[in-house]
Amino acid sequence: MQLLGPNIGDLKKRSPVKRLSASTVARIIIQGIAALRDVHSLGYIHRDVKPANMCFGITQNTRHVLKLVDYGLVRRFMNADGTRRKPRARPGFRGTLRYVSIRVHDRKEQSPADDFVSMAYSGVELLLINLPWKLLHAEELRGAKEEFVRLNILIFPY
Repeated sequence: MQLLGPNIGDLKKRSPVKRLSASTVARIIIQGIAALRDVHSLGYIHRDVKPANMCFGITQNTRHVLKLVDYGLVRRFMNADGTRRKPRARPGFRGTLRYVSIRVHDRKEQSPADDFVSMAYSGVELLLINLPWKLLHAEELRGAKEEFVRLNILIFPY
């Protein structure tokens, strides 16, 4: 960790406006998607994607290179032969409640798509001061996320 700078969440907190610019968030998300693609290509899912688990390097060559960190909750989703593992009937919850997808709230087996949803929520939080559901209780989160997704599909139908 000595070779990495502060995490992205801390950078946001240090900002005078407590958020990052759209161009900065776009660069973070593009690099985060590439990092997830690499993790997924090895047959693993991260399961804890959030700003606190992303850092930039500290050297001249790495200060603009995003690193995805904290692989403590990683899980293999592909077998060695390239086939998908069988989903468990009732997988336990893994991740940070604020960033997990609606599927994870429903206790479905996590997949690479859930990592990308967490990356999208991370981007939204970096653009805004907080996620719309930050102050809600755990039992209210799923509904708030559904409403957020529904509204954004109506606003951005692509």
